[in-house]
Amino acid sequence: MVEFDEIVNNRDCVLHTPQRRKQVPVPTQSGSDEPMKRFLFPRLLAAALVLASMAAAQAQDRRFDPKALARYDASYVRCEASFPEMKGRRDDAYLNLWRVKPGPKATARLAAARSSAPYQAEHRLATARRPSPAAQPDAVKALERQCRGLYGELERTKAGR
Repeated sequence: MVEFDEIVNNRDCVLHTPQRRKQVPVPTQSGSDEPMKRFLFPRLLAAALVLASMAAAQAQDRRFDPKALARYDASYVRCEASFPEMKGRRDDAYLNLWRVKPGPKATARLAAARSSAPYQAEHRLATARRPSPAAQPDAVKALERQCRGLYGELERTKAGR
């Protein structure tokens, strides 16, 4: 099968001498797509920026789940026992997990979630059912792994600022 370029650039053809070749336009497979290429990148860039800003706004406006926050707080106390460097950084660590920028608005939302009745009830349950290290060594190992991961994430975000 003969390729398109071989036909167009055939040196034996009278129509494709060097003088004539400049005059004969070489069609592209999809026609003239030069205007489309010119506007494609800015449109894609604009769409990406819109999507990124929507995702960031959604993360900032998401309500905190009081029950999940209570379980997190109960396990964070145990992490503080293993990693003393984590003391006093509970809110920053939680906000970093959800990719929410720390600030007065986020702190106020956390305080509102912690004062709610579902948080109080779940926090009582989470602190009451603490596993003893001798009874469940696998649970303690899993908690230690999670604490190391949380501490690493906290250090990574602290170094990035």
